[in-house]
Amino acid sequence: MKCEYDIETNILNIDGNLLEPCSLDENETGSCISCSNKLISISYHQMDNPDIGKANIVVSECDGCRSIFASLHDGDWNWIDDIQVSDHLESTPLQKITPLNEHSKKESSLKESVRIEDIPEEKLRAVFSPKELEAIYAKYNGNHCVRQYLYRARKKYSKFKKLFGIELNI
Repeated sequence: MKCEYDIETNILNIDGNLLEPCSLDENETGSCISCSNKLISISYHQMDNPDIGKANIVVSECDGCRSIFASLHDGDWNWIDDIQVSDHLESTPLQKITPLNEHSKKESSLKESVRIEDIPEEKLRAVFSPKELEAIYAKYNGNHCVRQYLYRARKKYSKFKKLFGIELNI
């Protein structure tokens, strides 16, 4: 079973089936098999599986090593399997803002990219709260940020793209 996850849009791709989240609740879901730290859920999905019928899938991220896992459950929430997830689901943006690190420098040469400093502050303030903007700037510059505010901001990325035609990827 091939799993990919887009952390920006919370879309899970299982064997070519794109699954939108039905919930973005954050809960402790277990321990990471790589480093034994806590796994925190980042999205919940449902799909029909030919073997088990209705399947519930919880995507969780390790708060230590940042690995992403999908936990497969049947319709009654009985655990079936854990799958390590690749987080490289690509999208085709109009304009893409990427954080300042080596990976994004390579990526920005392939895709049209906009620096966050080039976006008028009024546009950002129209969608994001001051704390969300603080988290966005911190993450963009490679600094520590409050994850809760960054997750809230990421939920608004599609609204920002719809209003201004700029896709944020921070």
